Amino acid sequence: MLAFALAALSAVLFGAMAVAIRASFRPGSDPEAVSLATTAGALLVCLVLAAPFLGGLTWHGVWPFLVAGLVAPGLSQVLFVRAIEAVGASRTAILVGVSPLLSALFAISLLGEPVRAGLVLGTVAIVGGAVALVSTRSAAARLTAAGATAGVLAASLISARDNFVRWADTGNAVPGVVAATGCLVSATMLIAAILLIRRRPLMPLSLRPALRPLAAAALLFGLAYGAVFVAFDHGRVTVVAPLYATESLWAVVWSALLLKRAEGVGPRLVLAAGLMVAGGVLIGASR
Repeated sequence: MLAFALAALSAVLFGAMAVAIRASFRPGSDPEAVSLATTAGALLVCLVLAAPFLGGLTWHGVWPFLVAGLVAPGLSQVLFVRAIEAVGASRTAILVGVSPLLSALFAISLLGEPVRAGLVLGTVAIVGGAVALVSTRSAAARLTAAGATAGVLAASLISARDNFVRWADTGNAVPGVVAATGCLVSATMLIAAILLIRRRPLMPLSLRPALRPLAAAALLFGLAYGAVFVAFDHGRVTVVAPLYATESLWAVVWSALLLKRAEGVGPRLVLAAGLMVAGGVLIGASR
């Protein structure tokens, strides 16, 4: 029951986080600086939650999560934020909804998992959602090539991270909230390094007018990340993954409630989100 509740909560929080990031953008905003602000803030949240469990940690237990964090949420967060800037929160979350399919394909090819009927049906649903997403006639809801590419690449990195963590977690007793913190440590360091290498400020003046939505995004990100990792501690992947996949639908709900016309939420977008979620649920349940 705890895994069920935490997985469902993480989906709601992740959907709200995407909307908060969308609300933080101002003219001249630096996507990498936004990525750093949200990831570093999420790290602080997870550090507070993980504080009681930090004693007795070993390098052997933590290193896989530090490595995984470079991929996601390190590089994936940069791409995720860039996609939100280009195509909006709801469409980015829907694009990231292909990650269960990519994760399953990676698991089949690299971990030897069998092909099941749920994967086939889920693939059909996700493809249908993608068709609904790209066939919209509304200018406000239309995808751009750059935004779509960034969203799909983010999904690919997330799915790669999921399979790596799944492999590394075998026989690993590190608490979920500590694992989440480890991922966010390396992610924060990587994004900061990207900004420093490009000689761009870590906290540019363009972020100051958006401190409130950025703080909200960081808080939501930290709580959601911690929740989903703890959910995996207490429940099977087949329970957690389908619930976590409903993030796409929640992003559409939050966008419709808070951003309204700015996101161009219409019937096709809702259909796309519904199909993506159904596909993720089918794939997750089949595993």
